Amino acid sequence: MVSHGLDNAGDSGVAAAAILLQCPRCNPQGHRDLVTSNQSHDPAALRAAILDLLAQKPEGKSISPTEAARSIAGPDEQQWSRLMKPLRAVAIEMAKAGELQILRKNKPANPSDFRGVYRLALPPNNANGSGAS
Repeated sequence: MVSHGLDNAGDSGVAAAAILLQCPRCNPQGHRDLVTSNQSHDPAALRAAILDLLAQKPEGKSISPTEAARSIAGPDEQQWSRLMKPLRAVAIEMAKAGELQILRKNKPANPSDFRGVYRLALPPNNANGSGAS
């Protein structure tokens, strides 16, 4: 769905799940298009982005959740920042399932009760799929 002008965002009922993109026909000061993007908020896509980035890291290294958001939405902060809450929810689910660790100050955090800046890492026994004990 493409709608010129932000006045229609409230009518569509999907403003929370929308990404604003600069309209290619307009100058930078012009209006923006409202483009709904269910794929970018898809938990499976977010999970895959997290796991792909972690697989690329050396054993014991972590990623910032913003890296995962940027890998999906690109470098525009207005776009990737909209993924941060859904990405956090997916990371919490994954941590509770033992698929990754949420780190605060480089120490494992309780996935049910953490605040502030965090990083994501594979659990020590799963780092890069090594299965080492």
